[in-house]
Amino acid sequence: MSTNQLSPLAAILAAAVLCLVSVTSLAGTEKDFFQNTDLNNGSNYTPPGLPTGSSDVLLTTNAAVLMLNGASLSMSSLNETNNFAYVISNNTLGSTNSSIGLAPGGNSIGADPFDAIYLGGNNSSLTIQGPNGSGNGNGTLSLSIPSGNLDVAQAGSVLSISAQIIVFASQYVTKTGAGELNLSGTYVEFGGGIAIDGGTTNFLTGFNNLTPLHTGLSVNNPNTGPGTDVVLNIQTFIQFRGLSGVISSPSTGVNTATVNLLGVATELHLDPGSSPGPSAYAGMIAGNGQVSFNAIQASYTQTFSGNNTYSGFTTVTGGTLRIDGNTSGQGNYIVNAAGVGATATLTGSGTIGLLPNGTVTVGATNPSQLSAGGDSSFATLTVITSGTGGVVFDQQGIFLVDIGPAGASDHLAIVGGSIDLTGSNDTLMLNNLAGAFDGSSYTIATFSQDIGSGVFDAVIGLPPDYMILYSPTAIMLVPTAQLPTVTLTVTDGDASETPPNSIGTMRITRTGDAIRPLTVSYNIGGTATNGNDYRRLRGQAMIKSGKNAANIVIQPIDDSIPEPDESVVLTLSPRASYIVGAPASGTVIIHSNE
Repeated sequence: MSTNQLSPLAAILAAAVLCLVSVTSLAGTEKDFFQNTDLNNGSNYTPPGLPTGSSDVLLTTNAAVLMLNGASLSMSSLNETNNFAYVISNNTLGSTNSSIGLAPGGNSIGADPFDAIYLGGNNSSLTIQGPNGSGNGNGTLSLSIPSGNLDVAQAGSVLSISAQIIVFASQYVTKTGAGELNLSGTYVEFGGGIAIDGGTTNFLTGFNNLTPLHTGLSVNNPNTGPGTDVVLNIQTFIQFRGLSGVISSPSTGVNTATVNLLGVATELHLDPGSSPGPSAYAGMIAGNGQVSFNAIQASYTQTFSGNNTYSGFTTVTGGTLRIDGNTSGQGNYIVNAAGVGATATLTGSGTIGLLPNGTVTVGATNPSQLSAGGDSSFATLTVITSGTGGVVFDQQGIFLVDIGPAGASDHLAIVGGSIDLTGSNDTLMLNNLAGAFDGSSYTIATFSQDIGSGVFDAVIGLPPDYMILYSPTAIMLVPTAQLPTVTLTVTDGDASETPPNSIGTMRITRTGDAIRPLTVSYNIGGTATNGNDYRRLRGQAMIKSGKNAANIVIQPIDDSIPEPDESVVLTLSPRASYIVGAPASGTVIIHSNE
C-alpha cells in the first residue's frame, strides 16, 4: 500500500481509535496558536505545549501558511474567529504524510460543542490542503473526524478542504452555518455520511467518495427562523448510498434545499448496495447534469418529493425510484434493469415534466416496470411532454396497476404525448386488491395523442368477464357482459349528385337491451371530402332509447366540378360503452353528374 493514501479499511480503523480516545473528554480547553508557522512546535501555542485530544485550538497567528512537516496532531477542534486567510499544508521536503485528528464533544470556542472545525469571523478563510500545495515534498495530509460539524458560521467565510477526510463508521460529518464549504479531496466513511445543513457546499473536481455503497448524502434545511437557502453544488461525478433531506418550516419566508448539478457531464449516482433502508429527499435537484439510481435490492426505494428541474437524463437500473414532486424541464427517463434477475421500477404520485419530445422508456432489454403510487394505494402518475414524446413500454416493459372496488385504480396520465405499446413483449400486470373487478369500469391510462398501433402482448390478472378497451386517448378495463356489441353495415352503397337516388346509407346496429340511448363513434375516411363533397358528418351516431339501430345518411353536394367517382369510408371507433364487432367498416360510392 502506498504511504500517500490510507486504504478505506485502515482509514476506518484509524478513525475508530480516534473516536475511542475522544469520548473520555467532553470539555475542551482553549489553546491559541499565536505565532510563527510550525503547527508541530509547542512553543508556538499558549499555554505552551502541543495540543491534545481535549484542546480547542484557536488560530491567531499572523502567518498565512501553517506547516505540519510530517506531524500527526490530535485536538478536540480547530477554530478561527478573525478574518485572516489561513492555509494548512503538510509542507514536508520528503514523502512523509501528516494528519490532524479531531475529536469534538466540548468545543468551548465554536457555536456548538460538536463543532470539529469552526469559522466564526465575518470573512474567515481556512484551507486545509491534502496534496502538498505549498512545499517541495510529495506527502499528503489527512483529516480524521470521528463525527461532528464543519461550522462555517458567517456568510462571508470559506472553508476549503482538499485533504482526505476520514470519518468514524456509522457517523455523519455535518456542514453547518451560512458560509461556504469546498471539498476537493477524498472522503472515507462506513455506514454514515455527509449532511449539508446550512449555507453553500461545493463538491469540486477531485472530490471522491471512497466508500460510495456505505456513505449517505443528506441535504437539509433545519432552520426555524427567517427563511434561508441551503445549496449543494456538484461539479463532478459523485456516488452515494442514497440522497435524503428534510425541510423545516421557517418563522417567516421560505426555506429551500437545492442540489445543483453543474455541467452536462456531472452525475449524481445513487447506489445503496446492500443497505436496507430507503432514502427520501424533499428538496430540489437543479442544473443540467444527470441522476442515476441502482439498487441490488428490488425493495429499496429512493423518493424525490421536491420540484426537480435538472435537464439531464434520469436512469433507473435497479430498485425503485419514486417521484412524488412536480418536476419540469427534465430530460428523458430510462428504466431498464441492469441484468436478468434485477428489478428496476419507476413509480410515484407526482408529475414528471419533460423537455419537448421527451420520453419515459421502460424495459428496453430487461424486465422493468412503471406504476403509479407504488404502495398498494391508488394514485395518478402524470407525465407531461409534447410532440413525439410520451411513455414507451419497450421490449420488456411492464405496466403495474393496482385495481380496487368501485372503479378505483392507479392511473397513468400522459399530457401532450402518447403511449407506445409496439414493443414485442410488453406486459400489463394487474394487482387485484380486495373488491376489485366488481362490475365497474376502470380507466388505467389516458393520453393526449392517438395510441396508434400496439397492444399489451401479455395481460396478467384480468378476469375472464373483463376486457381491455384501447381507445384513441385511453386504456380501460371494462366488463364484457354488460356491454353491447355494435356493427356497421351498408344498406345503400351508391349515392349520386343527381336526384332522386342521391343518398347512400349505412346502419349501426347494437345487440343487448335497448333501454338506454347509445352514442357510437366512427372515423371518417375515403377519397371524398367531408363537408365539401357530401353534407358534413359529425363522427358520432346515437341509437335512441328503445331502438336497436341508427342510420347514417351520405348526402352528396351537387357541384359543377368535373370529377371521378369518390368514396366515403366509415369505421367504428372503440369506446368504453360498447364492443366493436364485425363488420365494423363500410363504403359508399358517390357518382358525379358532370
